[in-house]
Amino acid sequence: MRRYFNLYKNIGARELRYYVHKMENCENIAPETIAEIKNRNLKTKKLLTLSDKENEIVSRYGIGANFLLNCIIFQEEEYEC
Repeated sequence: MRRYFNLYKNIGARELRYYVHKMENCENIAPETIAEIKNRNLKTKKLLTLSDKENEIVSRYGIGANFLLNCIIFQEEEYEC
């Protein structure tokens, strides 16, 4: 299955797959992160062909998967050294 993701940051397909798999173990998102992503411009559109496992992960979150994916990317970027 192919799916488009609207992202605030231009990343490659390999990184995008990494973040999709991180969605599976996502427990909580900080309110500051949600506020920051809500104010960001989602300017990059990426097409990704999903495996069965990735499709299952994305389908679990439904329409909010794109927003959650951006939150996870932002959190990972924020905590990089």
